Amino acid sequence: MTETEISKIISLDDFSKAKEALDRVLADNPQDDSAYYCLGRVLWKFDKRSEALSAYNMAVKLNPESPARFALEMGKSVFDFFNPDLLNP
Repeated sequence: MTETEISKIISLDDFSKAKEALDRVLADNPQDDSAYYCLGRVLWKFDKRSEALSAYNMAVKLNPESPARFALEMGKSVFDFFNPDLLNP
């Protein structure tokens, strides 16, 4: 399955199908940074934030120029957010 096909599945909100497809892609090619980036997107939408950051981190480790670098930075900023006027868990 190609990155374009997986992106289309993600855009249709069929996240479990996208995760299954990405797991297969990564089993065949564990060095595919774009698959890790897509996996991070899927996991983020599943509200599995720490797993998403791990996937983004792996993508950046494999390819420092990956778009996952920006997603990783944004994800970390979400975790670092603290507002003293709000209840923060």
